[in-house]
Amino acid sequence: MTSQPFRLDDWSIVPGGESIRPPFQSTSLHGITHYDLEAVAAAILAIPGTHLLHEADPDWWEWRARWNFDDATINISMTILDPPDGRGWGGVGLSGSATPKTVAVLYKRLHQALPSAWLHNSACELHTASSFSKLFRRAG
Repeated sequence: MTSQPFRLDDWSIVPGGESIRPPFQSTSLHGITHYDLEAVAAAILAIPGTHLLHEADPDWWEWRARWNFDDATINISMTILDPPDGRGWGGVGLSGSATPKTVAVLYKRLHQALPSAWLHNSACELHTASSFSKLFRRAG
């Protein structure tokens, strides 16, 4: 895997089904696990090195956190789903610059608390930590 930092603007962590066979097209999802916004925020803030930048005020779209790990800083922003059955977590946008290994660490820690969460890129592909690592091994 390449150890070079890359821009995270094309990556997020999103809810999906209980399992995927990556790379899986997010546009083909037929069921998304519902996660409560407060529970997701608590899970993110429970990751060592994470601190709150902005509370969900006036709305969850404003919620922001920052994770510091080794020499990397990853900004995390909440996205929301508004399905007919009630508001829920739509994922977190990632920004900053980090190595693939660092992103995998963050993802694995969040995935422990949210087992139906997946890495998502701008090509609408869902990835596990393993498929994400393979993607960067090929690129490196």
